[in-house]
Amino acid sequence: MASPILVALYLRASTDEQTESIPAQLMLLERYAADHNMRIVATYQDRGKSGDSFQKRDGLQQLLAEAKAGKFQQVLVRNLSRLLAVLPQ
Repeated sequence: MASPILVALYLRASTDEQTESIPAQLMLLERYAADHNMRIVATYQDRGKSGDSFQKRDGLQQLLAEAKAGKFQQVLVRNLSRLLAVLPQ
């Protein structure tokens, strides 16, 4: 069997009121990683952070720094809206 792919998880909830969002994202991504020969080496999260800015998300900033350092090979997110910032029109 091939070596597992080293992955990081990124979890984000827009508001603190989304109490189930982070645990639900985590459960889904852990299951996906297990089913696809992936080993989770880091988990980053931003709870209660809007998607309007990268700079306001400490978890995302740490993820980007550690990605540049080669800590993992891929990033898993529930959907791209959790990762991307809203771009101005």
